[in-house]
Amino acid sequence: MLKVFVVDDEIMIREGLRNSFHWEENGFSLVGEAPDGEIALPMIRDEKPDILITDIRMPFMDGIELCREVRKVMPWIQIVILSGYDSFDYAKQAISLGVQEYLLKPISASELNRVLQRLREQVEKERFEQGDLAKLRQQMATGKQLIRDQVIGSAILNGITETEGERICAQMRSFGINLISPYYTVIEFRAGESRQYTDMHVMLMKLVERCCETVFLCSNETGLNALVLGDNEKDIEERAYSFARSALDELDRAGYSDIRAAIGDAVTRFWDISSSYKSARHARHVAESSRQPVRMRRIVGAWDVRMQQKKETPALDITPLYDRMKYADLGDFQDLFMEHVQSLKAINAVIPLDSGYLRADVMLTAFRIILEAGGEPQKVLDAKWLAEEIHYGEDIDAFTSQALSILHRAIKFRDSKGSVKGNPAVNKAKQYLEAHFSDPNLTFQEVADHVAMSSSHFSTLFSQTTGVTFTKYLIDLRLSKARELLFNTSMRSSEIAYAVGYNDSHYFSYLFKKNTGVTPSEFRSGSSGDGGAAGDE
Repeated sequence: MLKVFVVDDEIMIREGLRNSFHWEENGFSLVGEAPDGEIALPMIRDEKPDILITDIRMPFMDGIELCREVRKVMPWIQIVILSGYDSFDYAKQAISLGVQEYLLKPISASELNRVLQRLREQVEKERFEQGDLAKLRQQMATGKQLIRDQVIGSAILNGITETEGERICAQMRSFGINLISPYYTVIEFRAGESRQYTDMHVMLMKLVERCCETVFLCSNETGLNALVLGDNEKDIEERAYSFARSALDELDRAGYSDIRAAIGDAVTRFWDISSSYKSARHARHVAESSRQPVRMRRIVGAWDVRMQQKKETPALDITPLYDRMKYADLGDFQDLFMEHVQSLKAINAVIPLDSGYLRADVMLTAFRIILEAGGEPQKVLDAKWLAEEIHYGEDIDAFTSQALSILHRAIKFRDSKGSVKGNPAVNKAKQYLEAHFSDPNLTFQEVADHVAMSSSHFSTLFSQTTGVTFTKYLIDLRLSKARELLFNTSMRSSEIAYAVGYNDSHYFSYLFKKNTGVTPSEFRSGSSGDGGAAGDE
């Protein structure tokens, strides 16, 4: 069953497409919808639809820009423009982006079905052609491309001098290939077992072509590497994580589901790309040997590994104890606390500190954690700890064991209330979502900016850490809040929809039934036992 995603800022259009077309009967699944491109893009990345239906004129990110972004990272998607404007300029832009259909509103169910069935044939044809590796290998084996890939591959694997780097860039420029860029990074793709990396290279040709010579692939019998070019640090990170994720998606579709992508450090000179490759390879080795959650990630960056190693190795800094503990869980709080103790011991060489200072710091941290989780410290903590007199002058080690017990109780209580666990950036994002889920204008980019990550890096980290996509997590959060309101209040379904972040009450009802199997009214009737008439629409 092919997956379809709809983007249109008019609620009536989305509702009409959703309700008037028999999706499953015709062999399709409507996997999502959004009112503009900015909201839609991360959802499309999560859902990976086969077909995108989008309007052109929309706020924030219009349909043309959305198509352009989708084409960069998901070139397999068949795109249908559904517009109320018969404009030659729009049609020309759509053609340049490889849009398959340009339709004018309104469109009937029968016409939509004819278009979707045509696109089904195209999808099936492309999947068949993707399996014809011999033909694709022949397309790839052109002289210019072969030389380019061999030269870049050698520079990545073997390293080059500055003089050699300048000569290579000049040589490639004579072929019409520009390798000059402010930033570079290398992505290493490796399989869990013996694989034909040349075949993988061939399968990613279409994706690379869409990157407009900002990504170059080179393969040999032992691996597949990608050289990514970027304009600045944020741009190179975005491009690298976006390409890695799209490449794994494409390889998954071809049955290569055991591939790991490791992203190296960004460098500013072409002749340093070998060092980026080495950092990518190191990140993969660390991830494969680690017992930490990073081992489970299919995409790992040198930056991610350094953060993990920093977490595992005591750092002598002066980070406040609460900042160390606020995102900690029962599996890592002890190591983080011992880092703090080591930092205090380092400070003690300059400013004398003792267990009295540490006890006050620990108690204040524990109180804050418990209070923020909605608890009462006096009930959670042991009474003897609260009543114990602070003894100054004792060594810090004298209080360490007791401090760990206090923090253990506080964190265990917080976790029992459903508070944060896992990766600090993801936990920070979860807290932000808890505070802002009711905002109908909340965007994925807003949350990524809040945790100071590029959208692709954050999207990858979030899904690998939580096990669900950002879109799914937000929907589940909003529907969970909706169930609470249905159970505990007499608010109408339309009011609840708005309260949990949906301007369209019909879409809210559609999502609610899709995820729970019942309508909001049926849920209220079943949970309250009295029919729930006061809250029905």
